[in-house]
Amino acid sequence: MLLHLSLTEYNINMEKIKILIACYLYFPANTPRAFRCYELSQELARQGHDVTVMALIGDHDYSDIETETLHIKNIGSSRFGNADVDGNWNKNIIYRVISRFVGSRWEFPTFELMGLVSNSVGDLHDYEMVISVAWPYPIHWGIGKLIQDIPKKQRPVWISDCGDPYMGNPMSKKAFIFKRVEKWWGRLTDFITIPIESARKAYYPEVQDKIRIIPQGFNYDVIQLENYQPNPKTTFIFAGKIYPITRDPSNFIEYLSSLDKDFEFHIYTDYPKFFDKFKDLIGNKLFIHNYIPRLEIIKKLSKADFIVNIQNVGSVQAPSKLIDYSLAKRPILNISSEFNEHEVVDEFMQGNYQHRMEEVNIDQFNIKNVAMRFLDLYSEKRC
Repeated sequence: MLLHLSLTEYNINMEKIKILIACYLYFPANTPRAFRCYELSQELARQGHDVTVMALIGDHDYSDIETETLHIKNIGSSRFGNADVDGNWNKNIIYRVISRFVGSRWEFPTFELMGLVSNSVGDLHDYEMVISVAWPYPIHWGIGKLIQDIPKKQRPVWISDCGDPYMGNPMSKKAFIFKRVEKWWGRLTDFITIPIESARKAYYPEVQDKIRIIPQGFNYDVIQLENYQPNPKTTFIFAGKIYPITRDPSNFIEYLSSLDKDFEFHIYTDYPKFFDKFKDLIGNKLFIHNYIPRLEIIKKLSKADFIVNIQNVGSVQAPSKLIDYSLAKRPILNISSEFNEHEVVDEFMQGNYQHRMEEVNIDQFNIKNVAMRFLDLYSEKRC
């Protein structure tokens, strides 16, 4: 059959399969990886595949979105402080102290997720394709623990979806022992999907032939934009995580404080305390907001005169918010943490966007196309 049809054409006509998606968080959690799980599961289920999602969902009620082809199950409860989809977590002081001093470097408390996944998923023979989604990487390890006990010819197709690299991530250093863990998992998985080609170099040589590029996906059918009109005051927005030094707007804000111009700079972030130090410096021109749902932030972005992107240090990561920025259809000001873009900022403040960030092809992020790419991998392995 594949002599006459492309893999994608074949998948359109393929029989429906049973798919497991294992992840840490799911809707309504407001994180890039939760978006990945939600959008992908929704689209695969819309296409008629039998999809089971397993995540740390706590007591959240999913009866309004579950269907005959979409089932959402809990991987259990966390003892060590991993928050569930509603933000509930064990606030035990001992675990909080351990997390503070051991934390990400030693995968605490996320290491617990490996056991939660492997103990709750059950028999992988029930599925024809398994997609594990990281961050955090113990989700992959939980699936690996189950996969290794299944004879190779009986294993489901296993795709490990990675938002950011692990040992090769310059923004998150891990203890040396996890090098062995990553190589163990890499040997077991059939494919490793990453969002951008430049991230490939952050993975070990042994898995290079397993790497495929599949970007983030979004359901374009639900997007609502405002009819843009120039704002009375130049208004611009940044939405996303802040990392001191590596994705840091400090120098940019200091430069803004020197400008003799009225403007509004709105920031939507999960780290509002970071900006307390700028309140006296920039006064009522800076507006700090907590995260809001993704559809709402895209609508807000579409009303801004322009949008601010702070590029990551290094090239192995690409902020997933660039999809949201592109969908909002407003000019993007791309700056670095070091901030050497003074002249470009001056142009943007005057309404001159000739040096805007190059627009991306948003068709590649359409969830229909993204879901088909995953099914292509299933067909590649099985045919």
